[in-house]
Amino acid sequence: MLVKFNIDPQFKPTWIAINTDKKTTKLEKMACSIKHLVNDWQIQGSRNNQIKMIPLYEITRFYTQNKYVVCEAGGQTYRIKARIYELNNSLPPNTFIQISSSEIVSLASIDSLTLTKTGCYQVNLTTGETTFTSRRYMQKLRKEFLQ
Repeated sequence: MLVKFNIDPQFKPTWIAINTDKKTTKLEKMACSIKHLVNDWQIQGSRNNQIKMIPLYEITRFYTQNKYVVCEAGGQTYRIKARIYELNNSLPPNTFIQISSSEIVSLASIDSLTLTKTGCYQVNLTTGETTFTSRRYMQKLRKEFLQ
């Protein structure tokens, strides 16, 4: 599938168009998924005693820090009330992947994977940060990302 950006100041607000020779159920499902992801999926996060609704497509990753679950979105970190296992069960499929018991990463934010000397993967993110998979989740990462 070809993805193309048309950048022009006249496109306010931003919108998505699907160009095809015929309408199929697969394309209808894709359009529904895009609408749902962009418009409906939001997570409540707090930062400096202010609560903000964070769109799911802006989130890079969820991880634990000082016994709290936080998420990174737009270069900022927000504290989340949900636990990692609750997020893993509630996030839309094929959008996020759990890489350890304490971290979930957006598939879109994974830049590359590097195999380390210990046999685990170093996950290089598009933000320039790196993280590591645990051995327990390596099989799932191979299945989801490397195929």
